[in-house]
Parts: sequence; structure tokens; C-alpha cells
Amino acid sequence: QAALSPLESVLAAVASALGARYQEAWPLALPVVGELVEVLGEHEAQGGTQLAAPLIEALGTLVAGGEDAAEDAAAGTGSAAAAATAGMDGPGGPLAGSAGAAAHAALGSALRSLGAPAVLAVLPLNIREGIDGSAEP
Repeated sequence: QAALSPLESVLAAVASALGARYQEAWPLALPVVGELVEVLGEHEAQGGTQLAAPLIEALGTLVAGGEDAAEDAAAGTGSAAAAATAGMDGPGGPLAGSAGAAAHAALGSALRSLGAPAVLAVLPLNIREGIDGSAEP
């Protein structure tokens, strides 16, 4: 396996900061993610979109997991274990407030700077699967 370039190392470190282990740092890490994807979008010819993929994947996991757990908590259908797995610390959890706004802003930055096709290549909507009933619940 080839060693990561310095840029790839930075991107991997920032993507890992979006893991549940570091949820207290999300309000600080998410604006960095937004700025990085904007800069990477300006360098598409040099592979910026491909380099941004791990950031987009981590961001998508964070946003989708937080929203799923928040919906479960609001509906009373989620277990405490499921909420903890998603990084929730109570109703609304860490994606409520500043972390939630920062996550959505970073995702918006990715869409604006990289374009919807690039973001959807990493975070597919699976619309066909949802319509035919083969999507995961």
C-alpha cells in the first residue's frame, strides 16, 4: 500500500474527526470540512472531487445517522443503545443546534463547490430502491 500524501493525511484526519468518538469536536470540525470541500472543488482538474470523497462520506454518515436517531427518539421507537450508536446524547443530540447547522452547511458547501453529481456519486439517494421497496429501512 502506498503512503498517503500530506494532503491525503490531512483529509483522513479531518474525516476521522467526524466519528462518534469525537462528537464534542464536531462543531469545530464541520466548518473545516466545509472549507476543505470548497477548496477541493476549486481544484477539480487535480482530482479535488476524488480527494473530497472521504469527507463527503463521513459527513453523509454523520448527517444521516443523526437524523435517523433523532427521528427514532422523537417517535419513541429508538433504543438507548441505538441512540448512543448514532452519537446522540439525548433528544436532539449533538446534531441539534450548532453541530446540526454546521453539518448542513458543510453538506451545502459540498453541493455548491463539487456539484450534485459528485456528491451523489458518494452519497446516492437510492430513489429507485425506495420506490420498489428494496431499500434498507
